[in-house]
Amino acid sequence: MNNTSFTLFDDPVIREQLLPFTYTRAIADIRIGISTLKEKWQHFLGVEKIQIKTVRYLQGKYGENSYPSTFINASINPNEDIVRAILSLNENEYLCQENLIIAIASNTTTEHGAKKKVRYEGILITIERPWDIFKKNEAILTADFYELTKN
Repeated sequence: MNNTSFTLFDDPVIREQLLPFTYTRAIADIRIGISTLKEKWQHFLGVEKIQIKTVRYLQGKYGENSYPSTFINASINPNEDIVRAILSLNENEYLCQENLIIAIASNTTTEHGAKKKVRYEGILITIERPWDIFKKNEAILTADFYELTKN
């Protein structure tokens, strides 16, 4: 995939489940471990800028999404394996695990805009409920520390 632009999107169901945290911020701005989910994605993707797509009343805080992008579910904690799978997507493909859409290489944040489903079999850590921020924090904190101190 030659697309170098990335947008983290709020899955509407997960966003609703993460209330009250998501009343005033996108899922990507939730801090877990050492950094926010957005900062983690920037690190793993090797990009300085990443767009955010959220609900209308919050979108002004993040700016409009103005160019074609690969859409990534903001509730997923990144790792090298998932990033490799996302970067290998071709245009109009989407990556999923069971019913969870992980990423879409298309101009839409629904799988209906993409033509081919690619299944991901790896391990995912997702933040889907408020208690996940606390229950999964230790594992993510440990992974963050390792990632930021390697080399």
